[in-house]
Amino acid sequence: MASKSFGLELAEVASRQAQEIRRALERTRDRHLAVHEARKAIRRLRGTLDLGRRVFGAKFDAIDRSLDRLADGLSPLRDAQVVVETASRLASDHPAYWKEVSGQLRQRRDLLLDAALSRDPDFSKRRARTNRMARVIADLPWTDLTKKAVRNSVLHSLQRLEKAKAAAQAEGSPAHLHRWRKRVRRLRLQLETLDGVEALADWKGLEAVKRKVRSTRSLCRLADKLGWRQDLQILRSSIRHAGNPALAKQLRSDIDQEIGQVKL
Repeated sequence: MASKSFGLELAEVASRQAQEIRRALERTRDRHLAVHEARKAIRRLRGTLDLGRRVFGAKFDAIDRSLDRLADGLSPLRDAQVVVETASRLASDHPAYWKEVSGQLRQRRDLLLDAALSRDPDFSKRRARTNRMARVIADLPWTDLTKKAVRNSVLHSLQRLEKAKAAAQAEGSPAHLHRWRKRVRRLRLQLETLDGVEALADWKGLEAVKRKVRSTRSLCRLADKLGWRQDLQILRSSIRHAGNPALAKQLRSDIDQEIGQVKL
């Protein structure tokens, strides 16, 4: 297919991803899951738009910043749910005090969501912002997006991943590990998106990249390990809400033991 058809097909992908954000924010049942689905859709859309970063120029930068702010606004709600899920998981293999902690964290999570919805009922402001971004995204110069440009973007993502991996392995700080996870996730999402684009069915331009990362499945496994480690770090940071200093110390010790068992 011609590059024009390829660019327009990616435009349709981006449009569907923007709709996924809006649909997630419209959900009224299980708001915690809705927030999670919205953030995942934001990541997918940012990864797709990143494929045209150099073609879209300043317009990309403005949209990406807006999407980043939208995700950041939902981040405290998602983190509150993450600590509940992580604490509940630990409660199944650790002493009974973890169940009590899980209940406390669940109450805190619900209070945070109630406060967010009081400021933005039914996430209407966020949905309106998503609609505005969707219109801007549709007007991007998608027909200028060639396979060569996309291949260069994917190679750039791979280079950023390898750089983040080296930094994480050299230092191992939570910040470096988190950046490595983000780079892994970005490349995985981009490759999954491109795998689903019909115009690339017979395109071999990404085979070199896929050989280097072995497969998107290997990226998924690595992202899962990094994700679990990050979830444990988020829980550790939330332990101050446990109240009892002696209990908080024991909880942190349990978490540190779990972190030590994650093999990257």
